[in-house]
Amino acid sequence: MTQARVEAIELSRIYRGSRRRAVLAVDRLNLAIGGGEVFGLVGESGSGKSTTARLLMGLERPTSGRVLYRGWDPAKRPREFRRQAQLIFQDPYAALNPALRVLRTVTEPLAIHGVGTGAERRRLACRWLERVGLTPPRDYLDRFPHELSGGQRQRVAIARALILEPAFVAADEPTSMLDLSVQAGILNLLVTLQQEMGLGCLFITHDLAVARHVSHRIGVMFAGRLVEQGPAEAVVGTAAHPYTRQLLAAAAVGVLTEEVSFTAPSPDGCRFGPRCPRAGAVCREQEPFLTAIGDGHLVACHFPG
Repeated sequence: MTQARVEAIELSRIYRGSRRRAVLAVDRLNLAIGGGEVFGLVGESGSGKSTTARLLMGLERPTSGRVLYRGWDPAKRPREFRRQAQLIFQDPYAALNPALRVLRTVTEPLAIHGVGTGAERRRLACRWLERVGLTPPRDYLDRFPHELSGGQRQRVAIARALILEPAFVAADEPTSMLDLSVQAGILNLLVTLQQEMGLGCLFITHDLAVARHVSHRIGVMFAGRLVEQGPAEAVVGTAAHPYTRQLLAAAAVGVLTEEVSFTAPSPDGCRFGPRCPRAGAVCREQEPFLTAIGDGHLVACHFPG
């Protein structure tokens, strides 16, 4: 892995719900994503994946801990960071302004950062629409989002995110709102562009098979914490945490397990313990932390394997 593009250091985010109930979305997360690396973040709905993306991208402030981009604090240089880091949203229907034509949507980042003349921006928009598979581009420039299919909208969103040629991208379940018939095309497009541009990438999904296809490394998240992390083949092929094994088993039969509760856990013991088939007395008394079990393969479990 080359020098880390983005690092999370003891990163936590707590929300205050009704009756002062603490909602622990991300808990003491440590993570580094290198240049040219795709890090797949996997977990159920409510595990903290999207909150992690928003924290890394500066869209939310952490309760504690910090984020670094190439060793510096992006909160102190937000404009520079915004040009180098972009987010691809989950829902292509909500991500695009319905009042803007495709040309305005794709070139808006260029206008914000003062890049190029009007003619130059139009040429860049055409180039990027071609790169994302919307050809000929002149057929799309004057369309509104409602005139596009879901897959076409997501391709427009990808063009908008990459037109500034950022170094880091967070993709938050970019195919989950699309028809199955177009998901593979979007995934393959993202893989191709990531390789061509050497992007560092956080790729969020609930599907370990998808993560294995696109990622170099995978982190498995449960209740705001990473419970397993390592090379994609190791995590999927020799899963060591019982939660990872549950996700694999659920994917094999085409169902997802129950949604995770965000409520702050007991200070003692393993938060996965109530759902774990191998939990013992130590699991109720001591919280496990990530421990190396192989080359770059870490697991937070008292009884891994």
